[in-house]
Amino acid sequence: MEGGGVDAGRQWGPGILTLPVHRGAFLIFLTIQLFINVIGHLGFELYPRGFLRSPVGRWFNTTTHHHQHHQRMKWNFGLYFNVWDRLLGTNHPQYESTFEALTTPASPESSVEEPTESTPALAGGLSSRPN
Repeated sequence: MEGGGVDAGRQWGPGILTLPVHRGAFLIFLTIQLFINVIGHLGFELYPRGFLRSPVGRWFNTTTHHHQHHQRMKWNFGLYFNVWDRLLGTNHPQYESTFEALTTPASPESSVEEPTESTPALAGGLSSRPN
Protein backbone atom coordinates (compact mmCIF):
# COMPACT_ATOMS: atom_id res chain seq x y z
CA MET A 1 0.00 0.00 0.00
CA GLU A 2 1.34 3.38 -0.86
CA GLY A 3 1.68 5.73 2.08
CA GLY A 4 1.26 2.98 4.66
CA GLY A 5 3.62 1.15 6.98
CA VAL A 6 7.29 1.50 6.10
CA ASP A 7 6.55 3.97 3.29
CA ALA A 8 4.97 6.37 5.79
CA GLY A 9 8.13 6.25 7.89
CA ARG A 10 10.26 7.08 4.87
CA GLN A 11 7.94 9.88 3.78
CA TRP A 12 7.37 11.49 7.15
CA GLY A 13 10.36 10.36 9.23
CA PRO A 14 12.67 13.27 8.32
CA GLY A 15 9.88 15.78 8.98
CA ILE A 16 9.21 14.54 12.48
CA LEU A 17 12.90 14.97 13.28
CA THR A 18 13.14 18.53 11.95
CA LEU A 19 9.69 20.11 12.32
CA PRO A 20 8.21 21.17 15.66
CA VAL A 21 5.35 18.65 15.70
CA HIS A 22 4.10 16.98 18.86
CA ARG A 23 4.66 13.23 18.62
CA GLY A 24 1.09 12.52 19.72
CA ALA A 25 -0.34 14.76 17.00
CA PHE A 26 1.92 13.11 14.45
CA LEU A 27 0.81 9.65 15.59
CA ILE A 28 -2.84 10.67 15.24
CA PHE A 29 -2.13 11.98 11.73
CA LEU A 30 -0.40 8.73 10.71
CA THR A 31 -3.28 6.67 12.11
CA ILE A 32 -5.86 8.68 10.16
CA GLN A 33 -3.69 8.50 7.03
CA LEU A 34 -3.39 4.71 7.34
CA PHE A 35 -7.16 4.32 7.93
CA ILE A 36 -8.01 6.39 4.82
CA ASN A 37 -5.39 4.50 2.79
CA VAL A 38 -6.93 1.15 3.77
CA ILE A 39 -10.42 2.37 2.80
CA GLY A 40 -9.07 3.48 -0.59
CA HIS A 41 -7.62 0.03 -1.29
CA LEU A 42 -10.37 -2.22 0.12
CA GLY A 43 -11.47 -3.51 -3.28
CA PHE A 44 -15.14 -2.93 -2.48
CA GLU A 45 -17.22 0.16 -1.82
CA LEU A 46 -17.66 0.82 1.89
CA TYR A 47 -19.82 3.95 1.82
CA PRO A 48 -23.61 3.69 1.40
CA ARG A 49 -25.73 4.67 -1.59
CA GLY A 50 -26.41 8.40 -1.53
CA PHE A 51 -23.11 9.22 0.22
CA LEU A 52 -22.01 11.41 -2.70
CA ARG A 53 -25.27 13.37 -2.52
CA SER A 54 -24.80 14.28 1.14
CA PRO A 55 -23.41 17.76 1.93
CA VAL A 56 -20.25 16.35 3.52
CA GLY A 57 -19.87 13.03 1.70
CA ARG A 58 -19.59 14.57 -1.75
CA TRP A 59 -16.20 16.07 -0.81
CA PHE A 60 -14.61 12.87 0.55
CA ASN A 61 -12.85 10.32 -1.61
CA THR A 62 -14.30 6.83 -1.80
CA THR A 63 -12.88 3.46 -2.78
CA THR A 64 -14.45 3.98 -6.22
CA HIS A 65 -12.69 7.35 -6.59
CA HIS A 66 -9.30 5.87 -5.70
CA HIS A 67 -9.83 2.74 -7.83
CA GLN A 68 -10.59 4.86 -10.90
CA HIS A 69 -7.35 6.77 -10.26
CA HIS A 70 -5.39 3.49 -10.38
CA GLN A 71 -7.20 2.35 -13.55
CA ARG A 72 -6.13 5.43 -15.48
CA MET A 73 -3.73 7.85 -13.88
CA LYS A 74 -5.35 10.86 -15.56
CA TRP A 75 -8.31 11.20 -13.16
CA ASN A 76 -9.02 11.56 -9.44
CA PHE A 77 -5.84 13.01 -7.97
CA GLY A 78 -7.17 14.06 -4.56
CA LEU A 79 -5.63 12.24 -1.61
CA TYR A 80 -8.31 12.59 1.07
CA PHE A 81 -10.82 14.96 -0.52
CA ASN A 82 -11.90 15.59 -4.11
CA VAL A 83 -12.37 19.36 -3.85
CA TRP A 84 -9.59 20.11 -6.33
CA ASP A 85 -10.71 17.33 -8.67
CA ARG A 86 -14.18 18.91 -8.76
CA LEU A 87 -12.84 22.45 -9.21
CA LEU A 88 -10.26 21.57 -11.88
CA GLY A 89 -12.34 19.02 -13.80
CA THR A 90 -10.15 16.01 -13.02
CA ASN A 91 -12.89 13.86 -11.45
CA HIS A 92 -13.50 10.77 -13.59
CA PRO A 93 -16.53 11.52 -15.80
CA GLN A 94 -18.26 8.32 -14.62
CA TYR A 95 -17.28 8.60 -10.95
CA GLU A 96 -20.73 9.33 -9.54
CA SER A 97 -22.61 6.91 -11.82
CA THR A 98 -20.11 4.14 -11.05
CA PHE A 99 -20.42 4.78 -7.31
CA GLU A 100 -24.23 4.64 -7.55
CA ALA A 101 -24.09 1.41 -9.58
CA LEU A 102 -21.81 -0.19 -6.99
CA THR A 103 -23.97 0.87 -4.06
CA THR A 104 -27.31 -0.16 -5.60
CA PRO A 105 -28.49 -3.43 -4.03
CA ALA A 106 -28.52 -6.39 -6.39
CA SER A 107 -31.94 -7.64 -7.41
CA PRO A 108 -33.05 -10.85 -5.65
CA GLU A 109 -33.36 -12.63 -9.02
CA SER A 110 -29.64 -12.41 -9.75
CA SER A 111 -27.01 -13.52 -7.29
CA VAL A 112 -24.16 -12.52 -9.61
CA GLU A 113 -23.78 -8.95 -10.84
CA GLU A 114 -23.17 -8.84 -14.57
CA PRO A 115 -21.20 -5.91 -16.01
CA THR A 116 -23.19 -3.57 -18.24
CA GLU A 117 -22.38 -0.72 -20.57
CA SER A 118 -23.47 1.71 -17.87
CA THR A 119 -20.76 0.42 -15.50
CA PRO A 120 -17.60 0.08 -17.62
CA ALA A 121 -15.40 1.52 -14.88
CA LEU A 122 -16.13 -1.48 -12.66
CA ALA A 123 -13.56 -3.57 -14.48
CA GLY A 124 -10.42 -4.35 -12.58
CA GLY A 125 -11.74 -5.96 -9.44
CA LEU A 126 -13.79 -3.32 -7.60
CA SER A 127 -17.04 -4.74 -6.25
CA SER A 128 -20.05 -3.49 -4.38
CA ARG A 129 -19.45 -5.56 -1.25
CA PRO A 130 -16.92 -7.99 0.21
CA ASN A 131 -17.08 -11.62 -0.86
